[in-house]
Amino acid sequence: MEKGKVIEEGTHEELYDNESTYHEIFNAMANSLNIDKITNTLNE
Repeated sequence: MEKGKVIEEGTHEELYDNESTYHEIFNAMANSLNIDKITNTLNE
C-alpha cells in the first residue's frame, strides 16, 4: 500500500521477484529479524 492505495498484488513469489516495494519491505523485515536472532544467540 502507498498513500492508502494498493500498489501491488500477487503471491509472495510474484511480488518478491518484482524487486519493488514488497521486496524492499520484506528484506528489511527479514534482516531485522536475523539481527535479533544473532544478538540473542551471542548473548546466550
